[in-house]
Amino acid sequence: MTNEQMALGEAVKAIYFDDSSDYQTALWQIVQLLGGNEAVGLLEADASAAYHKYAADIGATVHNAALCGPREAGSQSCGA
Repeated sequence: MTNEQMALGEAVKAIYFDDSSDYQTALWQIVQLLGGNEAVGLLEADASAAYHKYAADIGATVHNAALCGPREAGSQSCGA
């Protein structure tokens, strides 16, 4: 099983069981699986630096998709 498959499994499991106490544990496991010790270490040491390194560029894209919907995200009418 690949790290991506295991990460997907962790995310689906956390959502399926809908137990908010498991979300943070699942997210840390996903960060470990996808980013390894480097990502975990940076997140623990400096969350802002980790955000800027791994998430800042995709944040706007995800935000547009949430506001506009998956079909409209990136279209001219959605501010892309």
